[in-house]
Amino acid sequence: MERAQYAFTIASREKAFCDQLYKMRPVSNYRELQELLLDDLRIEEQELAKLNLQNLEYIAQHYPSRNVRKLYGLMRRRTQYVGNRDKGTGIFIV
Repeated sequence: MERAQYAFTIASREKAFCDQLYKMRPVSNYRELQELLLDDLRIEEQELAKLNLQNLEYIAQHYPSRNVRKLYGLMRRRTQYVGNRDKGTGIFIV
């Protein structure tokens, strides 16, 4: 993006999430990641649902962070779960 004489870029939603997770302590499992996202960072489930899985996959493959890889795994599981909502409650399964 360019304004006047300054040029700058704006991170995608997915990259911004990954940048934030990169700076945080590594989580051990999906349950810890879910608690980190929903409770500690207070991110709404609806906002997480807006993440693009293909973008997350690309970022996770190129980002040196366990948290980022776990975010991709969690969102991939969520995507599979949404197709079978009648088997449980809530958006996430851990």
